[in-house]
Amino acid sequence: MKDTLTLMPHERLKMLRNGEIVLCTHCKVGIMQPIGDAVKTNTFQCNKCKRQMIFN
Repeated sequence: MKDTLTLMPHERLKMLRNGEIVLCTHCKVGIMQPIGDAVKTNTFQCNKCKRQMIFN
């Protein structure tokens, strides 16, 4: 798996939109998952610590 913790935010967003696995920058072990459709949603949540990333 690619180290996604050091990527710039816009690169992480591209990976999330494509459905790729992106690690949580807060807990560093959880995986960010979309709330709804990955292509259209603006909210992604970690499956471990429940931290959210909201893109406006």
